[in-house]
This record gives sequence, C-alpha cells and structure tokens, in this order.
Amino acid sequence: AGMDYAIMSGANFDQFNDGDAIAELNRLFDWAEKSPRGLALFIDEADAFLINRDSPNVSERTRKLLNAFLARTGTETDKFAIFLATNRPHVLDKAVLDRIDEKMAFPLPEQNEREQLLRLYIDKWVLHHQNGAKIKLENFDDNKVSHIAHMTEGFSGRELSKLAIAMQAKAFSVPDKMLTDQMMDDIVSERVKQHQEALAFSTQL
Repeated sequence: AGMDYAIMSGANFDQFNDGDAIAELNRLFDWAEKSPRGLALFIDEADAFLINRDSPNVSERTRKLLNAFLARTGTETDKFAIFLATNRPHVLDKAVLDRIDEKMAFPLPEQNEREQLLRLYIDKWVLHHQNGAKIKLENFDDNKVSHIAHMTEGFSGRELSKLAIAMQAKAFSVPDKMLTDQMMDDIVSERVKQHQEALAFSTQL
C-alpha cells in the first residue's frame, strides 16, 4: 500500500499507568497524522482495551483508554488505516464495531492445513532448532502427521506451534534425545486434554 506501518498489541498498554497509556495512544495517532505516506496500524489482541464499555468487569482505566481511541477515530481520514485482530470480536465495543468498514474471519485450520503447520513447526522446533542439538524421531512419516492432525481438530496455529515446542522439551529431557512414538502420542493426548479444558472454561465464562 506504500504506507508506513506499526504493529502493536492491545496488551502493550498494560505496562503504563492511566495517564501514560492515553498519552502513548495519542502520540501514536499524532505520528500517524503526520506521516507523509499515511500509516497502517495493526492492533493485535484488540479486545484487551477496546472491550464493550458496558461490560461489568471493565475498569475505569480501560474505559478512559477506549474513549481516547474513539476520540481519535471518530471521523473518516486518509491519514491512517487501522487493522484490528481479535479472537473475541463479540466483546468489542459497539462504537468500535461501527468504525470497522470490512470484517474478515480466519477460521481454524482444517486437516490438510494442520498437517502443513505440523510439518512446519516440528521442522522448526524439533528437527532444526537453533541450539543445534540433534533430536531423533522414531517415526515421523506422512501417516504420523495425518494422525496427529486428526487428533488436534480445533487447534489453532499457535496451539500446534506449542505442541511442537512441547515435543522439543520432551526430547531434551531424555538422555538419547530420541522422541518415540509413545512420547509423541502422550504429548498430543495431554495437549488435547488441555485444549478441551480451555474450551469448557471459556464456555462457562
């Protein structure tokens, strides 16, 4: 797009006190408005501070930060474009949703996509990790990848990455750094259990 860009997380504001958080937000928009090329601002975890202000658990600090955001985005402009990412779009404030021109859903990876992600992350975190120590896999062929992908239905890309990291940690815990079939199956089963518990907890909320 030929624009300047900035990437931030909504959780970044947690490190500031009330006044400083608002000052940082205003400083960001001041920069955006002065950029000769315009600014594309990507905000990950947008629900961390753009949450519905009528929610019972919203703090006064978050309301003030939300109001500061709304004040800087109330009219159309060619100075900046904002991209919001969230796993919980239903909790965003109505005024924030009203400012969104386009909405795009990124569904969880399907079987074939999980297979590709598993190969990618296991290659990165297990087979070619940065410290150079050699990890051996007892059996890691297409059938094994397909089996793990089938077991991890509903997993996000991040969960699959963390699964591969757990395999790396397990391999480092044994003297020969050999990751057996049983070890991989145990790790997958444990991660599936954690995934199901997390889903049950979020449903209760």
